[in-house]
Amino acid sequence: MATYEFWTHGVDTVVEFPNRAAEVRHAGWGTLIRQAAGTDNWFHIAIPSAKIINNPAKMREIRLRAEVNECARIDLIHFRDDGKLIFSKAVSFTNGIVDEVFQSDDLPIEGGISLCIHVTFLSGSCLGHIMVRSAGGAFLT
Repeated sequence: MATYEFWTHGVDTVVEFPNRAAEVRHAGWGTLIRQAAGTDNWFHIAIPSAKIINNPAKMREIRLRAEVNECARIDLIHFRDDGKLIFSKAVSFTNGIVDEVFQSDDLPIEGGISLCIHVTFLSGSCLGHIMVRSAGGAFLT
């Protein structure tokens, strides 16, 4: 089996509830979202998936590169395959750089993959922010 990695730049991040955000900015460094305390939001990144005709791919892992300040916390990660939830993990990332790999037990992939990131915006003297840099997946075919 061959392993393939596919990456997406953070500029492609989609905000599920844009009306909750104080600022959404897409630039060459990724996507920056600032949001008020006491709120939450989901951020979605489409990951290109490897699929060969008559030979389905298996997802080995997904990696997230992002930054959050002290007034935001990434608390839940989902992977979806054509909308179907195939992986969920509670996490707690705040006030720093996130460069995490999430293992998935070689799940068979039927269609498009999305990485979904849930962020809770915390109280403090600043607006919470997350900056999504990039995301990628490793697939076996």
